[in-house]
Amino acid sequence: MAREFFCAYHSYLNAMRKLSDAECGRLFRAMLSYSAGEQLIKLQGREEVLFDVFADQIDRDNARYEAKCKKNRENGSKANGTERRRTVPNAPQEKDKEEEKGEIKKERKKKKSFSPPSFEEVEAYCKERNSSVDPKRFFDYYNAGGWNDNKGNSVKNWKQKLITWETRNERGESNAGKPVKESPPGGTAETSKQKYGNYI
Repeated sequence: MAREFFCAYHSYLNAMRKLSDAECGRLFRAMLSYSAGEQLIKLQGREEVLFDVFADQIDRDNARYEAKCKKNRENGSKANGTERRRTVPNAPQEKDKEEEKGEIKKERKKKKSFSPPSFEEVEAYCKERNSSVDPKRFFDYYNAGGWNDNKGNSVKNWKQKLITWETRNERGESNAGKPVKESPPGGTAETSKQKYGNYI
């Protein structure tokens, strides 16, 4: 079976520079016909000489393509030394696709099961990162919450959570993501309210 295309190389431009547009058109149509395995077009003039050169290149490209296809077929049939199991189109399958997807999801969940770190692991990771996060506070916060975040979702990657805590520390936010309220100088916010009224 003929390929659906042939390669037209940029080097063809140099060879075709002296041809007229009509000659180029006839040459290109002849190359398409030759590549598709159709009957050859009768060429006349200078394009006939170039056609032989280009047709030889088309033959070489097709031979390389066929060799590659043959090698791929052999490799596909071997499939690591065993015959490859092929499914028959439209044949009833052994398992329903929905069941198969469910099993795949279960396998993924089993692989990703979270195991909480020890305090020593958290402390070592904080030292490794030269982190501003207090490892004891971080560990106690998540350990007390059953390794769930503040939204109730279970922690999947504690190291990522620790990095988030670092970022919040740099921005001056608390663990809940809200700015830390500071008392005005000279006392608490309530003291200032009593002293200055509701103008603050």
